Amino acid sequence: MLRAALIAVSIAALVGCAPLPPAVADEHSSTLISSSYRAVDQLVATQSQQVFEPGKRVLVATVVKLNKLNESSPFGRLLAEHASSRLVQLGGDLTEVKLRGTLYVSDRQGEMLLSRELREISDSHRVDVLLVGTYTETYDRAFVTMKLIRAQTGQIVSAYNYSLQKNSVVTDLMRD
Repeated sequence: MLRAALIAVSIAALVGCAPLPPAVADEHSSTLISSSYRAVDQLVATQSQQVFEPGKRVLVATVVKLNKLNESSPFGRLLAEHASSRLVQLGGDLTEVKLRGTLYVSDRQGEMLLSRELREISDSHRVDVLLVGTYTETYDRAFVTMKLIRAQTGQIVSAYNYSLQKNSVVTDLMRD
């Protein structure tokens, strides 16, 4: 009996000293993050003009709803946060500006246009590059478009489109 108690205490002590297993991201969250990172990697790799490179000042706008350019959701804000993280990892000098989506885009005939306010914001923060994006959803997919834009001219130098399966995480994030 004493021997069994000592073995149990020894095992408990050894288990208590064991390192914790590494944190494993849930598959749905991991897909969302990796898709965002891949989008930024593609934007940087396919620039028609080299506007983004390490050290360039970047402003990332919230990813907004395609049909309501003055609205977003936790999904759009999270996509922008992931894009920001990846740009920092690639050496970008990010400017953190939390503003309403209406300061970033205006809605004219269904197209996303840079507003005068956006140029003023980019000038006041001495930003070289803007990352903007839109998303829309169907019953089973979310479609995302991201663009790198030369801040001084508004010229789109890279664009990337992708879609995500609407799993429980994506569906929850799209709720306002």
